[in-house]
Amino acid sequence: MSSSTDTDTDTDNTDSSLSLSTAITKTDTATATELIAITAPFKQPRKCDSQWTRTSAVSTDDDDSTSTVAILVSNAVASCYPSGWDDVVYYSRFNFNPAVCPSDWVYYDMGDVVGQSTAYCCKSGYTRLTEDDYKILAAAAISTHECGRWTKNTEDQVTTDNTKTTPNTVPGQTLRVHQAWTISWAASDTSTLTPQLPTLTNASCLVIDYDEEFL
Repeated sequence: MSSSTDTDTDTDNTDSSLSLSTAITKTDTATATELIAITAPFKQPRKCDSQWTRTSAVSTDDDDSTSTVAILVSNAVASCYPSGWDDVVYYSRFNFNPAVCPSDWVYYDMGDVVGQSTAYCCKSGYTRLTEDDYKILAAAAISTHECGRWTKNTEDQVTTDNTKTTPNTVPGQTLRVHQAWTISWAASDTSTLTPQLPTLTNASCLVIDYDEEFL
């Protein structure tokens, strides 16, 4: 478990029951297969920072002791995504081409696949999950989220959310996770993108400064 935590100041609008149809259900009838293009940084509405589903997982430490880890899973609400997002078949919804990351997000795990540059996008303050983080999510049967951060809960949140500390519960720490956006672009696409992303080779992280003069 990561020991690095931030003080959690977001306002939570949480659902106490986990439904990983956080955007996708078995009755989904979307049929579009063409990926959505994002040629300029998409800015998510502020309300999207407060859409969460609460769950937990039992984590086993190296000494075989166990603890319950609180998890907040970002709800994928259609209004938080580009127009037409929920018309795309569910398994391609978080893939965009050609595309740039949303405003103030961070590019991770850039690479080249079959002649196209690729990257994962995580919100500012989030990183790609560690191996330990993935183990915690696996214990909660969550397999579709790749970006996360550990936060330290404030006393107000514990009171507001009626969260009670129980024996063997990790005190004051919550793992927040959201699905990464997977973007790709060809060299021929760069002139249409803002910012004009380079053709990438393998790298771990790229932070785009949206205040640069290309805007």
